[in-house]
Amino acid sequence: MKMIVLVCGLLFLKGSVAQNVMELPKFQSIESRTVASIQIVKSEEYRMEISNHKKQKEFLDWQVLDDKLKLTENKQYKDLDFKEVLITIHLPSIKELIVTKRTNISMDSKFSTINTLSVIAENGANVDLSNISFNTLIIYKDSKSDIKYKSVNTLINNKKPYKH
Repeated sequence: MKMIVLVCGLLFLKGSVAQNVMELPKFQSIESRTVASIQIVKSEEYRMEISNHKKQKEFLDWQVLDDKLKLTENKQYKDLDFKEVLITIHLPSIKELIVTKRTNISMDSKFSTINTLSVIAENGANVDLSNISFNTLIIYKDSKSDIKYKSVNTLINNKKPYKH
């Protein structure tokens, strides 16, 4: 009897913490306009996993355009608490990261050293690159946002964001 309860409990947990995996076309930049947490993972594949919400496929609009993965919240789901959602993005390399909403973004330590990365963080974004070293890091952040990094040879701190 205990085994049946345990199996039913595990099946319930599996259903309530759903995960959706999508294969993506090639891209080297990410632009996020969502408050969902994002984990960037180094991989030879281009894919995205969305977890921790039942309606995950509907609430997030995404497209790859001009070598950039663009993520936005579907306005039909404005009552959804996007902070519960975790988006994991897999790609081999990254050149640009644009975050324009209050969210938490982190990168996998497998990236270890990145030659050049441009990062824009606005509206309370928290970008954690603290396990990554950079040859050149180009950043813009507003007063409400934070960008953490491990080490950098050349840091370029822009006073105004470039158009994105």
